[in-house]
Amino acid sequence: MRGTTSPEAAASFGPRLAATTGEGSRCGPRATGAAGAVRAEWLVLRTPKGLVMAAEDDGRRAGVTVSGRAGDLLMLMKRRMPMTEAAVDVQGDTRLLEHWLENVLA
Repeated sequence: MRGTTSPEAAASFGPRLAATTGEGSRCGPRATGAAGAVRAEWLVLRTPKGLVMAAEDDGRRAGVTVSGRAGDLLMLMKRRMPMTEAAVDVQGDTRLLEHWLENVLA
């Protein structure tokens, strides 16, 4: 997740990453353990300059949250499995997640 917010991200992820700029919408991937306990959580903000990682304590909420085991999240985020088939739980505006998936990995 941090790789998408680095200054060098466009070189790694391709030109479609520029389409993820925006005015503050937020995507919140959340990796859970086998029992559903949160193991890692990120909040990625869409800004006019590109994606930025929010500080853990900034109090913002995601427009869409996608939760699942790390391997399942990875399969979804790398588009190895469609959102409809991935073993993840999506809460919120699925259009934001679809936009992310269409543009982060080109």
